[in-house]
Amino acid sequence: QDIPNHRLSSNGRSLLERLYPGITAPEVVDDIVVYVEVLEIDGPSGTLGQAGRLVWRLPSSLPIASYVDLDQDDLRTMSNSELEALVLHELGHTLGFGLGTWDAFNLLHDHSLDLNNDPIVPAPDTYFSGANAIAAFNAAGGSSYTGAKVPVENAWGGSGSQDSHWRESVFQHELMTPRVGDAASPLLSAITIQSLADIGYVVDPTRADAYTLPSTSISSFSRVARGAGKEKEGLVLLNCIAVHPEAGPDEPEPITLNLRRGGEGE
Repeated sequence: QDIPNHRLSSNGRSLLERLYPGITAPEVVDDIVVYVEVLEIDGPSGTLGQAGRLVWRLPSSLPIASYVDLDQDDLRTMSNSELEALVLHELGHTLGFGLGTWDAFNLLHDHSLDLNNDPIVPAPDTYFSGANAIAAFNAAGGSSYTGAKVPVENAWGGSGSQDSHWRESVFQHELMTPRVGDAASPLLSAITIQSLADIGYVVDPTRADAYTLPSTSISSFSRVARGAGKEKEGLVLLNCIAVHPEAGPDEPEPITLNLRRGGEGE
């Protein structure tokens, strides 16, 4: 189902044109506009990409304009399949998958980072509470999972990874975990698709890849948390949610009315 078009305020257009010199921001956005740049982020073998909302609708919090930054040094060494997985992952964030939108809908609980983005110790059992995503998690083999559902990354990566991705130790090769593995292409699960339904999108879960949670033995938060701090061979940290300091809702400028009493000076 189509998202209603949005007419950008002059504030919203000015923000986009300031961030992306040379572009003319659209007056009307059909669904969403995504600005993609290839640039230096942190050099080779660091952050592959980052993405987030720039301007969003009120009161729904769904994005109007988002951005994706891809690290130019890492792109030179990535295979086509790795690049495709990276771009799909980042596009998930442009739609609102992650911290800011989840908070706006009160769907992210027991954050693992404090207000200064420092890890909370011991790590809480961070989770996403959307009913559609929980149902899909159970259907994918998670009905016996005894931790809070749906488990969100609480121990790997710090700011940009924690509180904004599915938990790596539970999901492993799913598209929206914070790491990309070399062994297999990550899968877009119905859990991720249904999480978008929980923030207001109309979705088609039949487009999901066939996905089953890797191990029903990971059935409690305590077991997950104890093993979460170890590095895994062949995994690259995405660390990709970046909240732009100028991002915000698209609010029209206040209207100033200059009122004069009738009969005076006329």
